[in-house]
Amino acid sequence: MVFTMGIASMLSHIFDVPAKDTLELLWGSPFSLTITDLFILIFLSLVIVITALSACNVKENVIDKISTQNSENAVGKTKTYPDYITLGVENSVNFSPYEKMSEGNLQTLRIAYESIFAYDDDMRVIPVLAEGFVASEDGKQITVTLKDDIKCHNGDTLNAKDVLNSAELMKAAGYDRFSSEIRQISIVDQKTFMVSFLVPQSNPAERLMFPIVKTDGTEVAGTGPYKFEKKESTDTYLFSAFEDYHGMKPAIKQIRILNAEDTDTLLRLFEIGGIDV
Repeated sequence: MVFTMGIASMLSHIFDVPAKDTLELLWGSPFSLTITDLFILIFLSLVIVITALSACNVKENVIDKISTQNSENAVGKTKTYPDYITLGVENSVNFSPYEKMSEGNLQTLRIAYESIFAYDDDMRVIPVLAEGFVASEDGKQITVTLKDDIKCHNGDTLNAKDVLNSAELMKAAGYDRFSSEIRQISIVDQKTFMVSFLVPQSNPAERLMFPIVKTDGTEVAGTGPYKFEKKESTDTYLFSAFEDYHGMKPAIKQIRILNAEDTDTLLRLFEIGGIDV
């Protein structure tokens, strides 16, 4: 019945025959159909089935061809990266991570600023600027040693005092996510500092995920894979790969950050190719 309804619908569209009349022809009493009518129905049914099967085969062949081409292109080829990408953000960019406190601003500036610890893709805590650490059994203290010779974007070497200064900037900016439970940060030596907490921490390293900066009181410098290069326009900022980066060197040479007013503007820019991400 369903199959016949489909044939009826097709005939009604092709020959402009009312569906009711078509159904009466196809689904009427079998004794009212002539031999010619039966042959016509069988012929039309075969045409529909053959056409459908051909379309499926063509689609499968195209997909197989594309997959084969992609596989051939992938063999023996080194993955390449563009020289630069444009990153769109919504009204959140500032050169100092502590001048405009927002989660979006901190996430955007991770290309330029790093923390002592961070989460990896599996949400495990991993050291970034830390070489080693020891946490107390009661979870109220952690002692951290920085990596050797971490260069900041201004050419200076990162030290324990920079961690203390960064924590003070964080508290002054009112970013309580990390600062609310820190009692004190004490400098042990150039590379080592100790953090004590107001209450026991299940994982003290998670409280040391705020941006670390080198500052002279007016300007700040980070340690991230990209450093600020220049302001290209009112809303566009250029960051270049940092040659002295202590970690794996970035494959993309430059990142342009385009600061948009709202989400709708970002979507329109993405649709016309104005931003990559």
